[in-house]
Amino acid sequence: MFDFIVRTKKAKPMTDEEYYSEFNSEKQMEEAYKKSWELRLFENKTYWTRTLYFGGFTSVIFVAYTKVLGLENLDKDIEFYLILLGLVFSFAWYLSNIASKSYIDNWIRHIEKLESKISGDLCKIYYYKKCVFTNYSVTRINQFMVLVIMAFWGILLIKTVNENYGSVVLIIPILMFSFLIFFCRSPQNIYTENTDGFVNKTKAQQKESQNEQAN
Repeated sequence: MFDFIVRTKKAKPMTDEEYYSEFNSEKQMEEAYKKSWELRLFENKTYWTRTLYFGGFTSVIFVAYTKVLGLENLDKDIEFYLILLGLVFSFAWYLSNIASKSYIDNWIRHIEKLESKISGDLCKIYYYKKCVFTNYSVTRINQFMVLVIMAFWGILLIKTVNENYGSVVLIIPILMFSFLIFFCRSPQNIYTENTDGFVNKTKAQQKESQNEQAN
């Protein structure tokens, strides 16, 4: 129903044989393995760069909000706009975190797939401690904190709307959220049917075009 809006295309996940057949030689596979590590480190770096970017802007919005609250003649409209800006910016931050994590996961999957042929299953071997409280995901903690910030702005927004406006004003953040969710997704997004897996995007798009022409 929403395929046109979010521009999604279905594709069948690649088998192990199909995945490895994408490489013409062992040397090419080794180069892909090396490049996967480089891109994984690059995406990890940009993940935290984006976190600093959004965190910095959110902090500026919060400081501006506290300054407005300290004014003798408080402008309710400015207060509302700052809260709305903080909420929408936090939501964009959360979506950016999800996207960044998916980029990192993509290269980790490639590394895990290629290392079996190159260096052995090193990345699949973990040293686990008995204490379960040592196994935490830094990115999940970061996403949780962004949700907390979103909840903070959301509570302030509802409070401000109830005190100064009608509930109909809430349609503004809803429209903004809808825009971010549906229209800010990556173009020609591809997802696999039934299960997760690798997809050759070029071949999937060519197959989709052929099917459209046949119909």
